[in-house]
Amino acid sequence: MEQAAVNALRTLLHTVQVKGDVSWRRSYGYAVPVRRHSETWANGNVPVFCVVFDPETERLYWANATKQLRVGGQKGRRPRTIRLSGTIEGGTLS
Repeated sequence: MEQAAVNALRTLLHTVQVKGDVSWRRSYGYAVPVRRHSETWANGNVPVFCVVFDPETERLYWANATKQLRVGGQKGRRPRTIRLSGTIEGGTLS
């Protein structure tokens, strides 16, 4: 019973790395550098999401960093940046 409660709580928990500025914009979209966080973000107990707010577009851009790092690790090459592909506009995820 106790383990089931812990597992249920883990599904609700996550960590968010929030950044704000146009400096996170790249030619292909938005990205957050991983730097020394690769192992922590990939192997932590809760998923890590990266979110960038661009004040010029007034939009939030996001991605699941844990998933990108794990998939890259399975392929033998972890990314050095997390590419943000989703957007949040008006409270709606896409």
